Amino acid sequence: MKLAIEAEQENSLNRKPAMEVQRSNLSRAVAVGIMGAVSSGTAPENVTAVNARTQIASVGERRFAYRSIGTGSPVIFLHRFRGTMDDWDPAFVDAVAKEHQVIVFDNTGVSSSSGEVPATLSTAADDAVAFAKSIGINKAAVLGWSMGGLTAQEVALRYPDFATQAIIIGAVPPGPTPFPTQPLFATTARKPTYTFEDQVTLFFTQSEASRKAAKLSLDRIAARTVDMEPAVSVAAYTNQSAAIKSFHEDRDNDLAKIEATKVPLLILNGNQDIANPIENWYALGAKARSAEIHVFPDAAHGALHQYPERAAEVINNFIRAHSND
Repeated sequence: MKLAIEAEQENSLNRKPAMEVQRSNLSRAVAVGIMGAVSSGTAPENVTAVNARTQIASVGERRFAYRSIGTGSPVIFLHRFRGTMDDWDPAFVDAVAKEHQVIVFDNTGVSSSSGEVPATLSTAADDAVAFAKSIGINKAAVLGWSMGGLTAQEVALRYPDFATQAIIIGAVPPGPTPFPTQPLFATTARKPTYTFEDQVTLFFTQSEASRKAAKLSLDRIAARTVDMEPAVSVAAYTNQSAAIKSFHEDRDNDLAKIEATKVPLLILNGNQDIANPIENWYALGAKARSAEIHVFPDAAHGALHQYPERAAEVINNFIRAHSND
């Protein structure tokens, strides 16, 4: 993976530009309060991904912006490259939250969270677990999309006692990839802003059904209007790029560790992902003792947004099946 989609949406997609809602971490803390620890599995029933208010958790001098939706065993969502809490499809979040407490958050240095984005995903994994523990979560499933899927693997490897399951969406295993990112994805992803056609190129396929799903997903994302997140800064996503590069270099032999991990792994992707082709997992799937692979038809890098309810059903069933592992 080289790049991923810009956090901010076009006005034509009815999404408020991120610059109009940018605010400092201090202002955010004043607006919503710096929250103490919260117990896993507690949230008002009327809270959804569209109306959940942003809260702030403290880890030392750092501040993490997060939202909690649903009740039950916790699932920590790890966002994609240049993504914020606002870039998850509410339909997907709410479908997972039917059975779980979903925690979406901005990791160190991203959007409303303070600090500097780390230059390795192993450090990003450290930060994610430190955040989760700061709000009273000591065990959780970790769910990551794209870059977040790389971070989820790092969490599983570094914190097997924390990660009950790892759900890896639109991502690749550690090390060099036999099936690389297609140039069309990298070229399109470099654009500072995106049209609807760019969104389709990056996340969906060109079929009529997939294009319709893209429009519906973007409309659902645009429905959120409260506590909007600032766009990810250039400095932040520069560090993210360095972290992704380090993951592909695999200096710590993480590929062999993923093959041997006992943490249950669910790999989920579309069959036409031009960013992180699902074929990169097939050889590993034959070796990894704990991995399951689910592939959606006529879908690409945004399969979870094209099939939000179906993807959530696969995920919830997987967590349930491995709840006592």
